[in-house]
Amino acid sequence: MNRYYISIGLLFFVTSCAKFDYQPLVSTTSLDSIENRSLSSFELKEYIEGILGEIENWPKNNWDLQYLILAAYYFHPDLDVARAKYSIADARIITAGMRPNPTFSVSPKYDFNMGSASGNTSPWLIDASISIPIETANKRGYRIAQAKNLSESAYHDIMSVAWSVRGRVKSALTNLYSSQEKMILLQEQMNKRKELIKLKEKRLSIGEISLSDLVLERIALNQTNLLFQDAKLLYEDALIALASSLGLTANALRDIQIDFQIEEEGLSKFNDTILKTLRYQALTNRADLLSSLAVYKASQSALQLEIAKQYPDINIGPGYNFEFGDAAWGIVFSAIMPIFNQNEGPIAEARARREAAAAQFLALQTKVLGEIDSAIVNYQNSLQKQAVAISLLHEEQDKMLRAEAMFHAGEEDLINFTNIQLEYSATRLGFFESNMQLQQALNTLESSIQVSLNFSEDEVLCPLDFAIPKNNSGIKKGDRP
Repeated sequence: MNRYYISIGLLFFVTSCAKFDYQPLVSTTSLDSIENRSLSSFELKEYIEGILGEIENWPKNNWDLQYLILAAYYFHPDLDVARAKYSIADARIITAGMRPNPTFSVSPKYDFNMGSASGNTSPWLIDASISIPIETANKRGYRIAQAKNLSESAYHDIMSVAWSVRGRVKSALTNLYSSQEKMILLQEQMNKRKELIKLKEKRLSIGEISLSDLVLERIALNQTNLLFQDAKLLYEDALIALASSLGLTANALRDIQIDFQIEEEGLSKFNDTILKTLRYQALTNRADLLSSLAVYKASQSALQLEIAKQYPDINIGPGYNFEFGDAAWGIVFSAIMPIFNQNEGPIAEARARREAAAAQFLALQTKVLGEIDSAIVNYQNSLQKQAVAISLLHEEQDKMLRAEAMFHAGEEDLINFTNIQLEYSATRLGFFESNMQLQQALNTLESSIQVSLNFSEDEVLCPLDFAIPKNNSGIKKGDRP
């Protein structure tokens, strides 16, 4: 019967142990995985449906900002790294909460002198004991508190990375739209300049203008053509940047249509009071600051743990002694005697780490303050530039309308009218560029304060709790350490 129970115990011990599962990582396989990522992926569809609900038509023909940001939440490797770090931090809570296992020791001895002597006295001496460690001074509680604080820090790191990913998607999308529209406007200018060159060639043939006038016009056409080529390069760069911000290759975006939904007029404008409120909110609630605060709280718990270690843990348990045929039972009690040190070194280190964590938070808050103030100034300057661009556009628009009326009335020369059209086109381009600069300034401000500045925007565009999990493991919807 005893053998039966021993066998059952050994079997339970063996089967309850964790087993190693080999998971190779091969660079060529991972590269294939990256290059085969697609916006038509059904795994992506399931992920988006878990947030927005059922999607009727898949693959999607049109991808707007909302769906692109959710695709970035799913594909981008920076978020995978942040999620993995959170899983590590979460597992450390389990480690911190583990209670120490008891120790069993046995020391059999054989007395050869007694064994050679006659008699019934056993020559065996056996000392056996079970030592059960008991942690004192709430050490386990402090360990758990430290691990939970570090887990909270890792959670806020996910949110911080998500805001960064979101900002990169919006910035790349704005650049892509800007370069695309700029090509259209520059193409219009080139067409007008070609018309103008034909008109001037006719005038040159009858001696009404000099060759230098025609040469200057051809130079202007060439310069516009170069600007057009630059815009094409910017478009390709923006496409690659958008793909990178999604965690995809540029080829994955070649066959899709993008619904930009970028306003060229009526962009959000904020007064100083609103900006001051947003600034204060960011300086107290930005994800990276909350992460740093959680690290500081973890350093507090670490200091409490080191102070608690001044008080020794206790080991207690039953003991058995068998000596020359006599058996005895007893209680074994042991503890470290804090005579030579009272854990002064680790306590000093923990205090220093707490001071370092406080200094790091202050340094980060100062850095964030600079980022936000810079973003606000950039936004205000862009707003002023847009106001000037609007004023110039209205002036050129009025000028062109007057010239058009005069041209149709036969009071304006075709060459002069075409020049006025070119001036208006150039002013439109400047106005468009000022709008895009303002849009990028808003994107930068939004990323720096980590608050959506488009109040009509769907909340899923913001890195909320339910937009973070990638699958059913790890962080769950609404979970917060």
